[in-house]
Amino acid sequence: MQKKILRVKYLIPFLVLILMLVGFVGCGNPYKSEEAIEYLEKFEYIKEEFMDKYELAGTTPRIALSSVISEMQDSKRDLSRLDPPENFDRLSGVKELSLYGMDKVIEGFQEFQMENETQSLLLLIEADKILESVDKTINEIKEDLNK
Repeated sequence: MQKKILRVKYLIPFLVLILMLVGFVGCGNPYKSEEAIEYLEKFEYIKEEFMDKYELAGTTPRIALSSVISEMQDSKRDLSRLDPPENFDRLSGVKELSLYGMDKVIEGFQEFQMENETQSLLLLIEADKILESVDKTINEIKEDLNK
């Protein structure tokens, strides 16, 4: 159990560092692209749907969680099928980090269903930090698009 906690402790800063590095490499300012704006709109719509289901799962009884988990998996699949425009490495990094965070949310609720509350809580805390980082990066990209 402690090994998992240590992995989580070091994994999140590592993922954030990778995301930041991807943001600085190969970006220039190609963000004046309609493709990027369109992609972000679709990305945010899917992520918002997922977050609504996440919130719903938090108030759903354990016995009824399967359908909500299935809906979260559908949203995750929708995001995985969404391809960022070429040469937008930062958007690709955000997508991958978001998918990773979504995985952690789904795993967290699956653990909760199996009555592993401690593991569930650790996964959901990790997911929240990851998805917060995604939101922050999306806001930075939006600022770049408006320059």
